Amino acid sequence: GVDGKGKVIFTGYYVPEVEGSLHPSDKYRYPLYRPPDDLKKDSTYFTRIDIDGEKALDGRGLEIAWLSDPVEAYFLHIQGSGTIRLPDGSTIGVHYAGNNGHLYTSIGKLMLELRLLKPGEANIIGLKRYLREHQEHMSEILYQNPRYIFFKLDNEGAKGSIHVLLTPGHSIATDPTIFPRGGLSFIKTTAPVVDQSGKVLKWEPVKRFVLNQDEGGAIKGPGRVDLFWGAGFDAGLSAGSMKERGELYFILQK
Repeated sequence: GVDGKGKVIFTGYYVPEVEGSLHPSDKYRYPLYRPPDDLKKDSTYFTRIDIDGEKALDGRGLEIAWLSDPVEAYFLHIQGSGTIRLPDGSTIGVHYAGNNGHLYTSIGKLMLELRLLKPGEANIIGLKRYLREHQEHMSEILYQNPRYIFFKLDNEGAKGSIHVLLTPGHSIATDPTIFPRGGLSFIKTTAPVVDQSGKVLKWEPVKRFVLNQDEGGAIKGPGRVDLFWGAGFDAGLSAGSMKERGELYFILQK
């Protein structure tokens, strides 16, 4: 774990719903890209500043959708999949299809170090609020994370890295170099109960069996677990508030 004694840090992730279009316009200006043909596994590719800042992929026909909000676009990259609500009210799913090979950098940790946020504010809600209130610094902050995600259109539910549908509250992401893919495990931690403003009302104990069905760029080492909360606004409030210590036990055959 994080302390050499088995303690792990539990965070949460979810499937966000964002506003977007399958066609660009003045409103929908922030593209999601499919994997480029010259993207190679285990090799680094253009960084976030190259793609979003310098427009390195413009003109190649790689766009699969356009979003209305650059902050929501960034956090869609962090979550790895989402639902786009189109102008006519219909929805379409987007799912992880690859990455640019660069390591993930936490902008929340960076903003704490720079004292842009206070301890306890570096969650999804606090990060989004700061970025929207300080748009003059938004791009500079987002570019500090060079990792970039590519997507595919897919109306099936969220799938993990072993290509099975995730179950809210019962699917976790861990480091696949350490823990067995698809493994059955038991977790003990606490989870938030939040109101519609994102305020945590209380913490409840969580003790349950889960399946190790996913991985993530920020979920590295023996002391990190990401718990899947499901889809939508409420799931996002809970997932974004979670950063708790706990215990993780994998069930292995003798």
